[in-house]
Amino acid sequence: DRNRSSSPHDADMLGQFFRILVVLGVIATVGTMIVLSQSRMGVLVFLVVLSLALLRRAGIWGVVLGCILLPPVLMFGGRDGADADASANERLDLVADALSMIRRSHGLGVGMGRFAAESSSGLTAHNSYLLAAAETGIVGISLFTLMLYTGLKVPICLWFGKHDLDPNLRRLSPAIAIALVGACVGIFFLSWAYKEVLYVLLGLSAALHQAARADDP
Repeated sequence: DRNRSSSPHDADMLGQFFRILVVLGVIATVGTMIVLSQSRMGVLVFLVVLSLALLRRAGIWGVVLGCILLPPVLMFGGRDGADADASANERLDLVADALSMIRRSHGLGVGMGRFAAESSSGLTAHNSYLLAAAETGIVGISLFTLMLYTGLKVPICLWFGKHDLDPNLRRLSPAIAIALVGACVGIFFLSWAYKEVLYVLLGLSAALHQAARADDP
């Protein structure tokens, strides 16, 4: 009887152990990929997402684990030297171009898809917020930021609120919230104002909202 009663517990412990191994393997794989890509934006988003996930899952022990896992990516990821300086200067020039476009168009925007043609370097903005403001003006950037705010508000409210939700929905809320926070940080360095990946995440937030309303009107 004792052996039979302990068997389900042992199976559960074994399953949890394998889940932890899979998660650590994914973290290691993504961290290695970011180091090899030498993407400074990738390092920043990785640090933000992993820090929030570890803090959520393990509290203070998550901070301790983050201090072990994150420094190698921070040390070896990204670029330095002349290439990094050239990239930083290029981005500053693009910021100046974006502000110039906003001023020249009196806040109305130069038109969707026109940033590269209007910029001094022929490049796009490398910043989704500036891209939306320069191309679609005050109306466009207002709608863009409102959309991001609403997309973030739904999972955060469900995560920290006292709603009577199915456990599966409650688990999805922090996952979508953390993913969207990472996206909002990442698009500060990428021209993702019209990219489908961002809108897939926002669509997940909208679907979560509908599922939550059905579960707890």
